[in-house]
Amino acid sequence: MPEMLRSRSTADRDGFLSYDLLGLTVAFDRNYRVSMDELWACLTEPDRMAGWLGPVEEIELRVGGRIVLCLHPQNGAWLHGEILALEEGRKLEFTWTVPAHGQAPEFSGSVLALGLGPAPGGSRLLFRHRGVPEPRVPDILAASHLRLDQLPTARGTRAVIDRQRFLALRDLYARDLSLGKETV
Repeated sequence: MPEMLRSRSTADRDGFLSYDLLGLTVAFDRNYRVSMDELWACLTEPDRMAGWLGPVEEIELRVGGRIVLCLHPQNGAWLHGEILALEEGRKLEFTWTVPAHGQAPEFSGSVLALGLGPAPGGSRLLFRHRGVPEPRVPDILAASHLRLDQLPTARGTRAVIDRQRFLALRDLYARDLSLGKETV
């Protein structure tokens, strides 16, 4: 059974960590006031994914398919992944590799799992980023928090991550969870 550590200030920071045999998992459970179909579209359609993850260069929605998108157009951070699991309308899981860019080292060996289910008045997203190295946890918590805040997305929108808010959230998560921080 995984051990969980939640941020102490859950009113404004809802990310949490779980520990299991695979290591650290950055996790969020969020409810959205849209249907599961609508939220699924935000997670899998390139013009909707751009509104929370970044512009999509390629996505093959099948097990073994590739996913390539630009996480940070300003600093050239590209995500390269392979789809590991896909259940139409319910689950998407893919590897997460971001090659070294600028001052940031390569970030690889992790897996992002997105699960959908019904919730009162809409749908629930279970976000699990597994295999995150401890020094990167505050960064991944803050960035994921801000990206999930942008859901649901409209067609043609682009993800915007406010650098000052990112830095503040990263520091708060690091303090809440008694972890170090690493700037990306």
